[in-house]
Amino acid sequence: MLHDVWTMVWKEWREYLVGQGGGRFGNLRVLAIILIAGAFIAFSSGAGWATSPIALLAIGVYLPLVLTLTMVADSFAGERERHTLETLLVSRLSDRAILLGKVAALTSYGWLFGLVGAIVSIVIANFGAIHEAPFFYTPSIAVGVAGLGLLSSGLMASAGCLVSLRAPTTRQAQQTLSLLVIAPLVVGVIGMQLMPSSAQAGLLNTLSGLDGRTALLLSVLALVALNGTLVAIALARFRRDRLILD
Repeated sequence: MLHDVWTMVWKEWREYLVGQGGGRFGNLRVLAIILIAGAFIAFSSGAGWATSPIALLAIGVYLPLVLTLTMVADSFAGERERHTLETLLVSRLSDRAILLGKVAALTSYGWLFGLVGAIVSIVIANFGAIHEAPFFYTPSIAVGVAGLGLLSSGLMASAGCLVSLRAPTTRQAQQTLSLLVIAPLVVGVIGMQLMPSSAQAGLLNTLSGLDGRTALLLSVLALVALNGTLVAIALARFRRDRLILD
């Protein structure tokens, strides 16, 4: 089983790097996202970037999630468009190995490039506060970035594969996933605007009063639960005879 999953992971990474599954343009998008994320926010934050909760959210959660989003829509919909899905489905690999291999490959892609983004951003932050350099993330921020990055990438990988399983085209899968990412943010912003001032103040006080370790632990537990749920749903929906759409 593990050998089959690794075979699938290696197949996916070859496609990421040599021209399919997002191809060279996908890699250029990744590079652009890393540089933009690292340059503007980190440079202006300076030494504060090393201890900032914003770094934890931006580099530990949002960046790996977006990086995985750039590739995940292609996971099954892209294979369907390139007419390689049929070949994959008649291989000796089990349904579980195919799905888990794609999720693992996408997770590692978003996580590894997210770590690169974290390193780029702290280097740029050093240039932004050259008189205080050299400095690096505090241990808690570093562990949080690595841990949340892995879980965020896994969340987008499992959700994306679930969407891509039934999407007829990569474009449709990308649109659906982008909506799933943007909609909660829009709803949250609108909800905050509609809340009475007293309720807003109470919510902000509650959030600001949370212990950092407690908030991190709750975030990890929530992401682990979501990842496990989405992978279980994807495994239940993965049926070879239903993946070839008319």
